[in-house]
Amino acid sequence: MTWPVTLLGLAGQVFSLVMAHRTAAPPAPGSEYVGGSKISVRRVRGRSRVTLRRLSRNRRTAPVPLFAFSDGSAEGLSWPRRALITLIETARRWDHVADRQLVPLLTAQPALVHRAGSAALSALVRIRSLPPELLDAIESGLPFRNPELDAGAAEIALHVTPFRLRRAGQDAAARAEIHSDLAHRLHTVRAYGAAVIRIEASVKLLEELAGQGDLYVERLASCLDWAGIMNEFKGDHVRALECTRQCAALFQELAARHKDRPETYGRLQRRLTYVLANLAGRVLLGPAERLEVAQEAVEACRGLVHGDSVPDDVELAGALQNLGVALLGLGRHGEPLGPLREATDIRRVQAAGDFAFYAQHLEQLLGGLTRQLDLLGRREEARSAARERVGVLRRLAEADPGRFAGALERVERQLEDLG
Repeated sequence: MTWPVTLLGLAGQVFSLVMAHRTAAPPAPGSEYVGGSKISVRRVRGRSRVTLRRLSRNRRTAPVPLFAFSDGSAEGLSWPRRALITLIETARRWDHVADRQLVPLLTAQPALVHRAGSAALSALVRIRSLPPELLDAIESGLPFRNPELDAGAAEIALHVTPFRLRRAGQDAAARAEIHSDLAHRLHTVRAYGAAVIRIEASVKLLEELAGQGDLYVERLASCLDWAGIMNEFKGDHVRALECTRQCAALFQELAARHKDRPETYGRLQRRLTYVLANLAGRVLLGPAERLEVAQEAVEACRGLVHGDSVPDDVELAGALQNLGVALLGLGRHGEPLGPLREATDIRRVQAAGDFAFYAQHLEQLLGGLTRQLDLLGRREEARSAARERVGVLRRLAEADPGRFAGALERVERQLEDLG
């Protein structure tokens, strides 16, 4: 009988296929691949014959040159994103794909993950064999406040922070920066409680370093500004106001000490505009004090604006927005419209240049402008502002449905109510 021989031959072929899967190679049109071997099935005299052919080393490492887009030739193409997502998911399931394909690829081109989206970034954390040094390099290159990447970036940052802290050792300045960076990532995805823990850890470390020079004082002031913002979002309004007031005082002291150095003085004054705008927005400020701080912030900003364009590092839009809120809080209902319109115009220009960073600011201002116009009985203008707000939210929801789809539905209902 020949069937035992045939069965043994088939078993040998299966074993060969399994062993071949130790290495990986990308698929190509018209071919089938397992690991580093090409499988071909041919009909010979009515029988199927399976043959294996080992691929050359350069074929097995094809993903590296496949994704080489230094000339920008892949801009606008959709297949690199799909291919990268598939490769990441495959590497999550099979260690050898991670070791021999994904790690060399991302080591050579860490910025590739910008194409993959947030879910693929999160999958990277679950690949056991991915070196922490590689995840560190990937996260360091990811932008802040990008709706398509924020959630995954925060997950990677949380994952690599213990590695970074071990590497920093007892270097207090480095540890403060690590905590601060993670706080920003967490705040962006609305993990406000966790963000506050990290930013307060950074504040504590920088307070210990502040006596060593103005460099650390400025870093402490910036950290306190963010501590105020994050505590306000968390709901600890007392701590938020305390941090922002302390921050403003530090920047004012620094600016006074550097009046004879125009470049440094100008930079500190521009940074102070953000702090004063934030201070004007603190919940615990009384109406009269809020108006006073907001007017001071607007005046400081206007002193730094020359010509028609507003530099991105001068927070005139935020100051005008809080001025409008302060006027409304005092019952001066006709006056907020001017500041809100001007602030919205500034945010439109900024969002046109960097939508990912400024879109949420613009959306918030359009909401305030819609309410103000509706309050004044200017319904058609209110509908126009609301339609623009819906357009901004649609773009944000396309990038991150989990965070913005609910807001989009709510604003669409408000637009319907306006008629």
